[in-house]
Amino acid sequence: MLLAAHERDHGDGDARRGHGSADDHQGDAAVALALGFDETVLAEEFVTGREFTVAVLGSGKSARALPIVEIVAPQGNYDYQNKYFTDDTQYHCPAKLDAALTAEIQKHAVDAYRALGCEGWGRRTG
Repeated sequence: MLLAAHERDHGDGDARRGHGSADDHQGDAAVALALGFDETVLAEEFVTGREFTVAVLGSGKSARALPIVEIVAPQGNYDYQNKYFTDDTQYHCPAKLDAALTAEIQKHAVDAYRALGCEGWGRRTG
C-alpha cells in the first residue's frame, strides 16, 4: 500500500509531505518527514483516480458539506507546483457526479471532520 503522510494542518499536496510504501522503510521516512513539522501526522492511503475536494463548515451536528470541487491537474499530478504556480490546473464546481455519489462523498467528508473534532471550517481532498 502506498501512503501519503502530512502534518494535520497541511494537505497532501503540500511540498512538506512524504510518500512511501507502508510495506518498507519509505513509509517510515514519509512519517518522519511530516513529524519534522508537526507532532501530529495524518497518514492516508494513496489512491489513484479523479481528485475532489469538499469544504465543510460548522461544528458538531451542525457541520455541513459545501459543493464538491473536482481538481484536474496537468498529467493528473496535483502537486505543490500545479497547486500554486501554474494556471493549467482546472477546478470544476460543482463536480460532475451523480447525486448518490455526491451525497456519499459529502457524508464521508463531514464524518471525518466530526471525528477529528474540527470546528469552523475544514477541507477534505481525495
